[in-house]
Amino acid sequence: MNSFEVLSHPVRFRIVQILASGEHMSGEISDAVTGNYGVGRSAVSKHLAVLRDSGWVDVQVEGPVRWYKLRDEWWRLVDRVLEWLRYLWKRRIGTLSKNDTNPAYASTGDPFRPTPLDG
Repeated sequence: MNSFEVLSHPVRFRIVQILASGEHMSGEISDAVTGNYGVGRSAVSKHLAVLRDSGWVDVQVEGPVRWYKLRDEWWRLVDRVLEWLRYLWKRRIGTLSKNDTNPAYASTGDPFRPTPLDG
């Protein structure tokens, strides 16, 4: 899932905003999100799992409590997509004589699907 897909869901975006302020327990995150977005704790847990599986957050389990924090590398995940869009923008058709005339070049490779970061 690319960074824009991660951030496109309002619940995940809110979770990222919360975690940008520091490490939080899952219960704190759920309490902050459920009231504002009308979703249950299980939905918040699913969004936290998406963030974890996408390499955005780390989780530390201490008994029944789960602590979540944003990984420092999450900026790199966003930057990777933005760099690709900047590249396409600079190479857009008709702006420079050296640019491709075939729009198919935009689909080469798959930089919008960055792999999850390794531990």
